[in-house]
Amino acid sequence: MIAHLHDVLFDEEGFTGNEDDYYNTANSYLPEVLRTKRGLPITLSLIYKVVAERLGLRAWGVGLPGHFLCGIEVEGKLMLVDAFAGGALLDAQACERLFQSMQGADQPLNPRFLWPIARSAIVSRMLGNLRAIYAQRRATNSLLWVTRLRTRLPDVDDTAWREHATILANAGYVLDAINAFEQAARLAPNREPSDRLPADRLRALLN
Repeated sequence: MIAHLHDVLFDEEGFTGNEDDYYNTANSYLPEVLRTKRGLPITLSLIYKVVAERLGLRAWGVGLPGHFLCGIEVEGKLMLVDAFAGGALLDAQACERLFQSMQGADQPLNPRFLWPIARSAIVSRMLGNLRAIYAQRRATNSLLWVTRLRTRLPDVDDTAWREHATILANAGYVLDAINAFEQAARLAPNREPSDRLPADRLRALLN
């Protein structure tokens, strides 16, 4: 079954990694990836995962740092699939080589990097990719959209709120920034008085 799945997705439909224009934001938007059949490891893995599940297979996301993979179970056998590389099947040793090619040859692969990750973590990683691109381009409105979405995730922490607040403040949305900084202070692990300083400083500008 997996051979047929790969024939359809990668040979007939032609889904592949967009190596020539890797940092194009279209690679992170699933409708565009479905249209162009070019994408990032994470978006191609999600498409692979959905198609595999519709075939009755168990599939999951694998958040290898720097290169997202898809895990799949076929007839009781667990495999890791690199959808960016045309469905290449990877064992643990191949994953370690891939990891070290990005992180450095002296970096050991933590086995936890090959564990399934939650859906919210997948969304967070996709938004993180867009955040990095929009920040580099100084595309403030797009960056605000991304950071706002990150604050809506169920496992959001104070860091995400603080980043969103900082961008709001720099863009001139003072009241919204105050509210975001206050939310960051509420979520801060130790809830120190200093956590409220950014909101207090902005509020002072309004007096």
